[in-house]
Amino acid sequence: MDDDAVKIARQMYRNDMGLISPKDLKKYRSKVGISQRDLAEITGLSPNAIAIYEAGEFPTMLIIGC
Repeated sequence: MDDDAVKIARQMYRNDMGLISPKDLKKYRSKVGISQRDLAEITGLSPNAIAIYEAGEFPTMLIIGC
């Protein structure tokens, strides 16, 4: 798949699963004034997982934990 097709497929998956978009997550995090590290602590995810998701990617199971 080319890059555009991958982006479309990821967005379709987010929509189907009811997941927040990376852009909306970043906007909300900024609105409430927390860092990626803070969000990672709140959610139990790694800061790297938060950064990857906000970049539009999907974290693998290897980096989801702290």
